[in-house]
Amino acid sequence: GVAMFFGVIFFVKYAFENNLISPATRITLGFITGGALLAGGLFTHRMPRYRVLAQAFCATGVLILYGVSFAAHAIYRFPAFGTLPTFGLMACVTVAAFLIAVRLNALVVAVLGMLGGFVTPVLLSTGQDQVFALFGYIALLDMGLLAVSRNQKGRWAFLTPCAAAGTALIQVGWFSAFFSRSSYDEGSLTLIPMGIILGFIVLFLAGGWIMERRPSLHAAWSVIGLAAVATLFGFVMLFHDSVAQRYLLLHGFLLLVHLGVIAAVIARPSLGHAQAVAAVAGFIQLACWTSFYLTAENLNGALVTYLAFGAVHAAVPMVLSRRIATGDPLPGPLKYSPWFPPLALAIMVMPILLLSPVPFVLWVAILMANLLVIIMALLNRQVLPVLISLGLTMFFAAVWLNNAQAIAASLMPFLGVVTGFSLLFSAAGHWLFRPERMEGVSNRHAATWLPVASAALPFALLLLPLDKLPVEDPSPIFGVALLMTCLLAGLAITGQQGKLFLVALLGTFAVETAWFVNHFDKTQPLIPIIWSLGFHLLFLILPFVFRNKCINLPASWIAAALSGVAHFLLVHAVIKQSFPNDFMGLVPAAFAIPSSLAFYLIWKFFPQNNESQQSRLAWFGGVSLLFFTLIFPIQFDRQWITVSWAMEGALLLWLYRRVPHPGLLFTGLGLLVITFVRLALNPAVFTVYERSGTPILNWHLYAYGIVAAAHFAGARWFTDPDNRLRGIKPTAILHTLGGILLFLLVNIEIADYFTSPGDRYVAFRFGGNFARDMTYSIAWGLFSLALLGLGFRFGSKHARFTAIGLLILTLVKVFLHD
Repeated sequence: GVAMFFGVIFFVKYAFENNLISPATRITLGFITGGALLAGGLFTHRMPRYRVLAQAFCATGVLILYGVSFAAHAIYRFPAFGTLPTFGLMACVTVAAFLIAVRLNALVVAVLGMLGGFVTPVLLSTGQDQVFALFGYIALLDMGLLAVSRNQKGRWAFLTPCAAAGTALIQVGWFSAFFSRSSYDEGSLTLIPMGIILGFIVLFLAGGWIMERRPSLHAAWSVIGLAAVATLFGFVMLFHDSVAQRYLLLHGFLLLVHLGVIAAVIARPSLGHAQAVAAVAGFIQLACWTSFYLTAENLNGALVTYLAFGAVHAAVPMVLSRRIATGDPLPGPLKYSPWFPPLALAIMVMPILLLSPVPFVLWVAILMANLLVIIMALLNRQVLPVLISLGLTMFFAAVWLNNAQAIAASLMPFLGVVTGFSLLFSAAGHWLFRPERMEGVSNRHAATWLPVASAALPFALLLLPLDKLPVEDPSPIFGVALLMTCLLAGLAITGQQGKLFLVALLGTFAVETAWFVNHFDKTQPLIPIIWSLGFHLLFLILPFVFRNKCINLPASWIAAALSGVAHFLLVHAVIKQSFPNDFMGLVPAAFAIPSSLAFYLIWKFFPQNNESQQSRLAWFGGVSLLFFTLIFPIQFDRQWITVSWAMEGALLLWLYRRVPHPGLLFTGLGLLVITFVRLALNPAVFTVYERSGTPILNWHLYAYGIVAAAHFAGARWFTDPDNRLRGIKPTAILHTLGGILLFLLVNIEIADYFTSPGDRYVAFRFGGNFARDMTYSIAWGLFSLALLGLGFRFGSKHARFTAIGLLILTLVKVFLHD
């Protein structure tokens, strides 16, 4: 049968090329042969032993009738074979073929009929464009295959995707041969290939849905396959300027294709991934088009297209899923729906990069995209897309500022965008994910952090204009920071998220510091001082004003205490540059007042003695002591940090006796150990810091003396009622470290006294100077005797043994060296 089919086809082709017989005779012989094969096949089928041969005859007859009908219309153009008569004839052949296949239960007839039907236009191609005849014929063939597939109750269901594959191959072949040659990329002719592609998608979608509750899986896959060809067509159109410049036509076509995919996915939820792939491909096509063809003139249409794609892929699945009863859940489309609006939002970064200046309408589109994201989050109970959209929006603002001109006029629009979107997302997050709405939310932890991120991210963005733009007056930026601080504080109090106070403090301090480093003018110090003090007081008083709600938020009190430290650094730097004076110790004294007052108020109005109360007292007490200890070192110019840390460490141990918070204990001990290392094990003390020129009463005396005294005081005040440091003897260790520092001080003072007047640094030398060597020996002897006496007085055998060892070393030095 196959051999006879090809024989007849090639005979007709050979006769045509060599003009052996007239066209009418050729067509007549073809119809006679095809009809005879059909009749012979039907007759032979009555004999069981010849049923395979009968089915082959029937299939071959169908193929020949297809080929002859197509040739009579498209090649010979007989008047009797116009478009409508030929269409009717081929429809009859198609109906007859598939009726025979069904009647005889002959799959081979259907398969050969399908193969022959698709091969016929290829074999009989004349090289001329007969688009309507060709695809009308293919449409009839597909209808027959769909009907046969449906009639056999799924046994021949594979015929549907086979028909779609054949249709796709015919489309690709026709496109490569005739699209450019026949100028289908110009004018209204472009509608022809678009209409053909969409028509076949509708054909397979409708064919799978007719008289069925939903299309079969094979029909759905067929629609998706044809949509893939349509998507490829959309990408190819980017290389045809005349089509790509008509972007509404091109993207409207793709949008209709995507609607077909969505309908197939709604019918068959197991294919939900296909919608995600189609959406990603669509947005990639939009991105490619944007990079090549976007202009300020077509921006509005492009933005509408972006939003339309995002809205269709997000909203249509939800609408259809409620209208089409499929009998099973819809995990596919609904799972991906909330993620499509962020894709539409992401592509909007390209106009920001490509256009300058950026039109205001772009921010309107970004606002609409964000509203769409928020609506989908409300319907789907998914918060991660909203968080991603927030990040994208803030990224857009950063890119916009980076591409803007470095002039002061660019600041206010940027601040307006940042503030507006921050308030939008904060309000949306607070409203959408209230406790009563949290049921069913996919990620509750992320939902609680959405308002936080919308208020915290702007702090990072506020650093950008401080690096790029000239900002003489920080008030606009600090005003936005104040708004974000109040927003975070409100979220912290209402949502019982105390850590937001620390986030606000960190962000505010970063913004203030960035402005100070890049734009501070020492001739205009009042504005930064006022803002710094205002921020400090705001953080300080908020926990007291809302003490009933902040009572169980330790982080709010920690932020209030640390606010003084952070803003002290800024205020001290401003005053030091703008108002240099000899009384800079008054600055920490001034900052100690509010911290001490807060400590007193906590002590007085929070009588409960629990862990939270101890934490509050520890933080404010520690900060107050820090400021008090800073008063004295700031007045000096040698090792003031070390002296301050030593005093702070000792006082923290004293405070621990009254407020037994473990942080005070470990911080105090750590500071004392660090100060010992800085003075005893740091060679820079003798190579970086110069001599004062005054013997005995110099900076070595107060530095080493105060630090040693701090170690002794710390040992005196140390207490460990909870036995936190069992196995360690901090008191003995502190006494030892203090004694070592005093011994070093004695030797440093002797070395400084005998250092030559012209030397800048202390010089340790032994030998060559009898008076200096004996002074060392006498000092060591007296130090060892004093240590021995203290060992007897306090019953410390370690002190006695150390004193005896030092005394022996001194005697050896005297007799063998001095």
